Amino acid sequence: MGKIIRKRVLIPKRVTEMTIKAPVIASKARPGNFVVLRLSMKGERIPLTIADADPEKGHIVIVYLIMGKTTALLDTMKEGDVILDLCGPLGRPTSIKKQGTVACVGGGTGIAALHHIAKGNFQAGNKVVSIIGARSKDLLLFKPELERISHEVLVSTDDGSLGHKGMVTEVLQDYLDRDPDVKEVIGVGPVPMMRSVARVA
Repeated sequence: MGKIIRKRVLIPKRVTEMTIKAPVIASKARPGNFVVLRLSMKGERIPLTIADADPEKGHIVIVYLIMGKTTALLDTMKEGDVILDLCGPLGRPTSIKKQGTVACVGGGTGIAALHHIAKGNFQAGNKVVSIIGARSKDLLLFKPELERISHEVLVSTDDGSLGHKGMVTEVLQDYLDRDPDVKEVIGVGPVPMMRSVARVA
């Protein structure tokens, strides 16, 4: 079980962030891990990436896109409510080591998952350059959070309402041209975006 400590709407009727009290999970969670939750005895089990973890407070953060029955039901829950089943941390954590400059590229709701990975690289002593993009500035997630754990945050929006007008891969290419000593590029987001990131890298 996990008690909802904080609920924050990131994009109205689309994306929500929840902070959940889960001390055991928080103490073991690593960047790249996820949890599986179930809201009722007959409900489906859904996986959600851990966007952040605070072992000292015993909290984890999840971010979800409201797109099906379970996420719609999850979004009706309030601070103080308890999630019936919460299992984790699951999955293979992202391999992180001290190596120099790491470019973390995120798009859409993938930026939330990227946050935990960027934070892990920052804590490992790497120079973190976060490159994030969305269709418009109103849909851009986790910019303030990334600014706290990144040496530089570069933004692109499709409509040009914030930062570079265009794709995150264009910003990535420009950065790689300026700093060819980037040791690793990590991409989290829609599959076409990740494919383009891999091609640029």
